[in-house]
Amino acid sequence: MAIFGDSEPEDAWHPDDAFEEQVGNLRSRIVLLDQALSVRSAVWQGRDRPDMLTELKRRLIAHYNRRNEHTVRNRLRINQLTDDLRYLEGRV
Repeated sequence: MAIFGDSEPEDAWHPDDAFEEQVGNLRSRIVLLDQALSVRSAVWQGRDRPDMLTELKRRLIAHYNRRNEHTVRNRLRINQLTDDLRYLEGRV
């Protein structure tokens, strides 16, 4: 039985999507993590690719450090976000 997978629309993306679309997808998933912990989502500031990645990393690290407060599903989402972020870093 699968607990979690890319079958959920917010977690679906394609490697051929534009970089900005992929960043938007990761941002949306991080906002879901913010909402799960009732954390107010910060305004996204990054405008160029390196800044976008730095901001995504910073926000993801904050959730990784609080992973025990997340559900199993969101812990798996954090793991997937980490993998997806590595992929995006390879595109820069």
